[in-house]
Amino acid sequence: DYPKDILGCWKMVDIRYEVKSNYPYIDALADSLNVIDSKESLETGGWIKFLEGNILQSFNNNGRQRGLDNYYRIDGDSFFAQNSIRDDDKQTSKMIIRNDTLFLEASIPEAFDDFLLDLRFDIKQEAPDDIKLEKWIRYTTFIRVPDCD
Repeated sequence: DYPKDILGCWKMVDIRYEVKSNYPYIDALADSLNVIDSKESLETGGWIKFLEGNILQSFNNNGRQRGLDNYYRIDGDSFFAQNSIRDDDKQTSKMIIRNDTLFLEASIPEAFDDFLLDLRFDIKQEAPDDIKLEKWIRYTTFIRVPDCD
């Protein structure tokens, strides 16, 4: 089952990371990404500016949605997303909807792998193989928008 208030269109407006690892560069990089609403990030573009325009399209009446690149499914308070281009890219987030705002919280290893792979510069090549994560949480916030155009 799924909450009926997920139906509609959603626009990403914020993304935040909480990271603690044995690799200081990863921690510092995650801190630097927590700037989606800063003037500098809007001017310089980059992937954060791209994410701002990422629309989570309207859900149909069975709590599922297939977009251009992603497939979403809602089950209770869990939000499941799968990238249809990269078959191994599957994430489950804890979901809260409050006052036309959708909050997703992901703390799974796949979210960290996406972080390494999706950056414009591929730090996965430079990062040591023995990275240990004490904490990896991604918080994503969407607001309801009137249409999906």
